[in-house]
Amino acid sequence: MSIVDDYIQRQILTQRFINSLSRKYNAQLISMHEMVARMITKAGNTTKLEAIRRDIEFAIGESLVKFNTDMIEDLIQLSEQELSFVASTINANSKILLQTPMFEKIKEAIMESPLNLDLGQSRLTLGQALEEFEVGQAKAIRQVIFDGTVTGQTSKEMAANVRALSETRTKGQVDALTRTLSNHTTAQTRKEFALEYESVFDGEEWIAVLDSRTTLLCSGRDGTIYDVGMGPYPPAHWNCRSLRVPVIKENIDNQGAKANRENFDTWLRGQPKSFQDEFFGDKTKGKEKMALFAKGDLKLEKFRDESGREYSIDELKLLYSDEAKKANLKNGQ
Repeated sequence: MSIVDDYIQRQILTQRFINSLSRKYNAQLISMHEMVARMITKAGNTTKLEAIRRDIEFAIGESLVKFNTDMIEDLIQLSEQELSFVASTINANSKILLQTPMFEKIKEAIMESPLNLDLGQSRLTLGQALEEFEVGQAKAIRQVIFDGTVTGQTSKEMAANVRALSETRTKGQVDALTRTLSNHTTAQTRKEFALEYESVFDGEEWIAVLDSRTTLLCSGRDGTIYDVGMGPYPPAHWNCRSLRVPVIKENIDNQGAKANRENFDTWLRGQPKSFQDEFFGDKTKGKEKMALFAKGDLKLEKFRDESGREYSIDELKLLYSDEAKKANLKNGQ
């Protein structure tokens, strides 16, 4: 088994662990919404509700502080486990024995390094992302109470609307936050290890998940080898599942099995047309982009600029006019 195979298997197991974390955090927010809903119901009317507003704010704040604290503790534990995996995997695939770097340095990178989200996203640190989430959750509850008061809802109606937050957008937000911050944590752990032993590696290869949910950004980067510590690191966007895998120098590699892995572009071209349609289906102007890919033979890496911004179909037709002609696409079409 190759180092790439080891890392991909690890990523699959990590995604399962992340799902369990997401369920845990969703349960915490369901409890918070239930607690606030009971407080609203107990108040009975808007006058009494106004009297306990500070109590509600305190309860929300206390719950969200626990949410943030628990997530950070779980992410630090995930990083410690990831560091152990990386060290053992690199040592198993090389001729030298590498010591595990100081964890405090890795912890600092996890907390202080900004998330490498796609163009247009603010450069948040992990702590700032959690803070924004906390503010958003508290604001959503306040808005429900405010709307209910203004429109004359009963306390039971307001309580039901607070509970409904857990069943609507909150779950999706928690899932995205957990997956994104977990991938940031593991990516920074691997990055710091690679930087510590930079002389051992020829670079790091971007590995994207091979399925229909993969973005054009990550699929276009798949197979690209970056210098250690340089270029983009996952997560490239919210819910990103990509990873970077170190490439051990040939004179240090222990001659173990090499990965026989197609990059995403080659792999996608070998899939049925129905799957290709599904992959491009949720993209803007997906049918035209599918034509550029399949008929125009345009590589996936060409669908974006160097910063990761996805080109519009009009920009693609101007940049790659020959491929557009092969795909029977005309300007203005």
